[in-house]
Amino acid sequence: MSDARRYVFYSGDLIKGHGSMSSAEAKVTAMLNGHEGALELPDGIELDQVYIERGRLRERMKMPVAVDGLTITGIPKGATLAAHGTSVVVDDGMAVLSFDEPGAHAVTIALPPQWLDYSLEVVA
Repeated sequence: MSDARRYVFYSGDLIKGHGSMSSAEAKVTAMLNGHEGALELPDGIELDQVYIERGRLRERMKMPVAVDGLTITGIPKGATLAAHGTSVVVDDGMAVLSFDEPGAHAVTIALPPQWLDYSLEVVA
């Protein structure tokens, strides 16, 4: 029976790779590839749901945003809000959207590594 588990390889706070293998293989793989270390990815957690902080695996959090029409509040400071190929950095926790064309518009808010991306559709 195999003892293969899922591992992420990191250097500093950056994930450099991942793979399924034994604990011993993960240690050797990290060393041979010049990575700082390897951490086991828990069952039920996907790679895009985690980040590395000071050598520890952390789960990315859901953004605490609230949407009321074209107003979005609770945006984490420094997040990037993007729509129609244009993006802005939000520093005050909120955004009031406006669009030249009526209809549905896709909006994405991102602030890696600690926050999961938040995607929504608003109607103008």
